[in-house]
Amino acid sequence: LRPGIRVSLAEARRLFNLIGRPIREIQNALRWSTFRRRHQVEARRHHFRRRMRRQMMQI
Repeated sequence: LRPGIRVSLAEARRLFNLIGRPIREIQNALRWSTFRRRHQVEARRHHFRRRMRRQMMQI
C-alpha cells in the first residue's frame, strides 16, 4: 500500500452503508474514495512545498 490519507470516520460510515448496495454503486464509491485521498496527498504535498519556498525566501 502507498502512504496516504487515512479514511475518515465519516467516510468509513459512508462506505459501510454501502453494504447490500449494487456492485456498481460500491465500485464507484470506492473509486471516488481512493481518488479523493490521493488528491489530498498531492494537495498536502504541494501546500508543504509552497510554504517551504516562502520560508526560504524570507531567510
